[in-house]
This record gives sequence, C-alpha cells and structure tokens, in this order.
Amino acid sequence: MMKDSEPSFTSRPCLNCSTPLSAGAQYCHHCGQSIKESRLSVLDVVTETITNIFNFDGRVWRTVRHLYSPSMLTAAYVAGQRKRFMNPARMFLFSLIILVSLLLSSMSSGGLADLTGSSYREVHLAEQKVVWDSLMTEIQTPANEQLLQQVQDSIYGDINIDSLFLDTDVSILNMDLDQYNIRQKDMLELSSDDLLEKYEVTGLANRMFLKQYQKVMNNPEGGLSYLIKNLPWVILVLIFLMAAFMKLLYIRGDYYYVEHLVLMLYSHSLLWLAMILLSIAGLITAGGSLFVVGGRALGISLIVVQYVSLKRYYNQGWFKTLIKQITINSAYFILFILVASVGLLLSFFLF
Repeated sequence: MMKDSEPSFTSRPCLNCSTPLSAGAQYCHHCGQSIKESRLSVLDVVTETITNIFNFDGRVWRTVRHLYSPSMLTAAYVAGQRKRFMNPARMFLFSLIILVSLLLSSMSSGGLADLTGSSYREVHLAEQKVVWDSLMTEIQTPANEQLLQQVQDSIYGDINIDSLFLDTDVSILNMDLDQYNIRQKDMLELSSDDLLEKYEVTGLANRMFLKQYQKVMNNPEGGLSYLIKNLPWVILVLIFLMAAFMKLLYIRGDYYYVEHLVLMLYSHSLLWLAMILLSIAGLITAGGSLFVVGGRALGISLIVVQYVSLKRYYNQGWFKTLIKQITINSAYFILFILVASVGLLLSFFLF
C-alpha cells in the first residue's frame, strides 16, 4: 500500500529529461519543463524565445515598478530576495540595450551624419565653378559681364576648388592633420593608400590616424553607430570604477563592494528607463518645448531619487548625504570623461 506522503507517478516520462512525472503535475519536478499534451505550435516557439531572451516574468515588471527606489531594490537583493526581483546586471543590460536600439533607430541623416554630404556638395560646387569660369571666357561680353558675375556670385559665392582644404582642429596624441594641407576633394575621392602617398604622410601613428579619420569622415553615420554600440562596455567599466570609489567613500560603513555595485546597476537602470521614455517623448513631440521641459523635470527628479537612495541605503545624515552626493557626482563626471575618452579613442581606431 502506498503511503499518503509518497507522490504518485504516471507512466509517461518527461520529454526533456525522461524523469517519471508526478500525477497532475504541470511541470517536471526534475528539470522544470512545462508538461503539454498539445502539438508544438509557432506561437509556442515565439513565446518561449521571447521568454528565454528577456525573461519576461513577474520579476521584470516587479523590478520595473520599484525602480523609483534603487535603495530598496538593492537592500532586497543583498538580503537574499533574488528570485523576487530581476538580477541587477540583467536589468541594467536589458534597459541599456533598449536605449541603444532607440538611439540607433532614431539617428537622423542630419547633424554629424551629414558631414560627408556637406563636403561632397562643397567639392561639387567648386568643380562646377571651374566649368563655369571656362564658359565665362567664351560667352562673356562687356554688356553681360556684370550680369554673369552676379549670377556666379549668387550660385557659387567665393568657393574655390584650390582653397578647399581639410579644416579640422582634431588632434589626438600629438597627431594633427592640418600640417599636411589635405584637400577635401582628395580626402573624399582618393583611396587611403593613394592619400598617404600623395601627401607623404610619415610615421605609423600619423598614417593610421589619417586612414581612420578618412574612414570616419566618409561614413560618419557608421562611425557614430559603432560608437553607440560600444557604449554599454564604456558604461560598465565606469560603473565598476564608481563602485570602487563608493567603497572608499563609505569605508567606515560595513558595506561590501558588491552592494555599491548593485546600487549603481539599479540606479543606472532607472536612468536608462527615464532616457527611454524621454527619447520616445522626443520622437512623438519632435523635440518641442514640451520635450525640453520634460527633460529638465526628469533630470531634477533623478537627482532627488539619487539623494533619497543614498540617504536610505547608507543611513547617514541629511547634510552628510548631500556632501557625499556632490562628491559622487563629481567623481562620476571626471571618471566618465576619462573612460569615455579612452572608449572614443578605441572606437575611432577600431572602426
């Protein structure tokens, strides 16, 4: 006779691990796979894919609902509630990937991405002016000279193909392109090897710099996209450094490095979520005054949330917390400049 405390099993094993299934079970008690009688459908595949990639369960929404309080999430996670809330690193990467995707998808053809088009237009106009000047010598008469000159000025202004040099203030590691007097036409039309040979660029660093600069200038949108894609790694390095700084700042408290790291991860997840909402609002309002006002209000709100989180988690006085917040933000700004500069330099040479 079977005892009441012993579970009964069916003759049907789990399709994933072949473990005998408990009677009436919804999931395999050994591997956790769902037990379904129906045939596999396309909807099952899509649902399982989304679930595995984004882990869209109650933890996601529960974590998002409480992101306004990074200190509470950090305290709960450190205390052991790690199934209740989403892993801080996963939340950080999940929200950052969405933000980067939004930035990449909303990149317009103007601004930085239009530099190449602008350079091409200048060179094209200058070449047209050369043709115009040659025609002027044939069709110009004392009667129409003034009229033709006015037409030329209105179309071409004072542009000159021989005066269109590469004008840049870019100087990295003592490498400066201005010394070579490179014409825009050559930068756009010559291959990198021909460009280096024509202007007799010497030195490995200078040659590499010019080749990369030409590549970026001829494809600025691709260069910007590459930089944005590398943004997560730059921010991750920054967060690990800031967690170390906060460990030193709160060295008298009984806090582990990982606690500062978790707090930084959840705080940045809130920042990414705010920027996602702001980006969506910017797309809807086309960057209008409402978007500007909303951005300022959001910035002030994030500063307040940061202050409250520091106050609640580290449990220090109001004034002391304010001093710590100013110190943290100052260190963050300095480290961001350093890390971003290194990231920008690496992205430039690896693009």
